[in-house]
Amino acid sequence: MVNLWLWTTALHDSSHLDSRTERTELIHNPGRYFYNETVKNGNTMGDLSFGVMLEKKIDTLGGMLFFDYTGTLTNNRTYKADNRTHDSLTTLDFLRLNRSNNPTQWHGIMADIALPYNQHGEVDFGIMASLSPESKAVKETLSNAEVTNMVDTLRSYSMTNSTYELSIYAGAEHRFGRLTLGASLNADNAWYNLAYPEADSGNVRKHFLNFSPTIHASYSTESMHNFTLSYTHYVTPPTASQLTRFTIYGYDSYSTGNPNLSNGYANNLELGWERYFDHLGSIGLTAWYNANNDHTGTLTDVAYCDRFGRIVAFSQPFNIGTASNTGIGLNTTLRPTDFMNIRFYANLYDDYYRVQYRPGHWQESEMLCYSLRLNFWTKLWDKLQLFANATYRSRTQTLLATVDPYFSFDCGASTDLFDRRLSLFLNVNDLFGTVRTGGESINPYNPSTSESTLTSRYISFGLTWRIGRTEMEGQQTHGKKPSRKKTR
Repeated sequence: MVNLWLWTTALHDSSHLDSRTERTELIHNPGRYFYNETVKNGNTMGDLSFGVMLEKKIDTLGGMLFFDYTGTLTNNRTYKADNRTHDSLTTLDFLRLNRSNNPTQWHGIMADIALPYNQHGEVDFGIMASLSPESKAVKETLSNAEVTNMVDTLRSYSMTNSTYELSIYAGAEHRFGRLTLGASLNADNAWYNLAYPEADSGNVRKHFLNFSPTIHASYSTESMHNFTLSYTHYVTPPTASQLTRFTIYGYDSYSTGNPNLSNGYANNLELGWERYFDHLGSIGLTAWYNANNDHTGTLTDVAYCDRFGRIVAFSQPFNIGTASNTGIGLNTTLRPTDFMNIRFYANLYDDYYRVQYRPGHWQESEMLCYSLRLNFWTKLWDKLQLFANATYRSRTQTLLATVDPYFSFDCGASTDLFDRRLSLFLNVNDLFGTVRTGGESINPYNPSTSESTLTSRYISFGLTWRIGRTEMEGQQTHGKKPSRKKTR
């Protein structure tokens, strides 16, 4: 069976933000300063994705051959106008215009073959390869009391980046009655080629080779109890943008990479139980323990910068010392009728990290967190589908920072007409306008708090007219790697 697909999208959005800020200077002109700021943002994005998928039974061997190619072409253009006016320190007033163009591509190929070696087991071999070239050009102009529309060479730059990944994997699975055991091994390669034509010191050429093993087991009973166990050892290399020495300057901050980063390691253990009930639904419990060592995280600190002539914030990736996430999750599904589905998820977990944010200075933090999610779906008159989703997340933490609680509620309706040739939908996002973001930095050298309200309540309407066969709906990967393997 061969299937072809094509997908395209176009998007334009804009925003306007007015704010007032207080800043305390400690050197040169020490004191408290206030400024008003008006920021206008615009973004235009075009996206084209396409692919071909082949699935074929190997009759002589009783196996299956799977092949998939996906390509994505994207171009993203952004515009930002930033006007800052100080109450007293008028020499720092400015109007800045920033324009950027960022065309990207992604091409991925996956080939997989599964072969049974007897009626109780099979082996699985495969290869995945991807190429993702991109380029970016940023131009910023500055206007203040001294100059008009001067190109800011400090914040204008160009970049090209190409990442090639190649993974080869092999796995096996065997069934002993109701018990199934499996294992797999991945060999993952990543090649980076990042270049800044105006700043050779930021170039990155690196190759990483890592191995990730996985084992899993499952057992089912006649009374429809299912038990699962899985363990995976991951090795995660840093990305090219995290390794570069190139520095990107903001107006009161800057960020740079860290060429001394090393691989991060993770050991993930998961246990699961699920019980199914005829014509009613299911209930399940999941317990997990994820331990990380030296994984890459970004820290924000403060330091004196010659470019600014004052103390500003800077961010840089580091290898975190240790981190872990341990928790338990509950999931339930209720199907009172064939045309109604109610799902509830609850997670309770302990989040911990220990990080060296400055040489010889360590910060340790532990937080108990929870999240709740409720999904409702029903179908009326065999035509109209209704849904509602509610999500709540308690206060959580990131590196040297906390994140405020979050609540959202979405709902919508859809229908299929003319033998599913025509589909319509109407969705309402953030019905009650409760989506807010905020948090607090707990870095001893850079304490801060933030809170923002995003107008995320909106209504969307869609219409789809299908021409030709529709069996492959839902199999479009839209630029993402497909997941075919059972033992990964």
